[in-house]
Amino acid sequence: MKHIASKAFPSAEQISDRFHVQQLMSQAIDEMRIELRWEVIKAENEQIRLSRQRKEQYHPKVEANGETLRQIMARSKHIMTRNMYK
Repeated sequence: MKHIASKAFPSAEQISDRFHVQQLMSQAIDEMRIELRWEVIKAENEQIRLSRQRKEQYHPKVEANGETLRQIMARSKHIMTRNMYK
């Protein structure tokens, strides 16, 4: 699109607006979040498999907020974009 715009409008100035920059950032964070979530799910499934082999009951680690890492990752969409220094 950048090439088309420069050919169609050679004297136009190309800029990045805040909305589209934020949209791209949000999409990139979502991709990272989803990848991390799958890693957590795979690790937990492996721990469950190992527990079954040992004939033990699996108990996931519960974090300080009362949730497991898998639960945190399921609802982490907006956590990753918040300012932690506020």
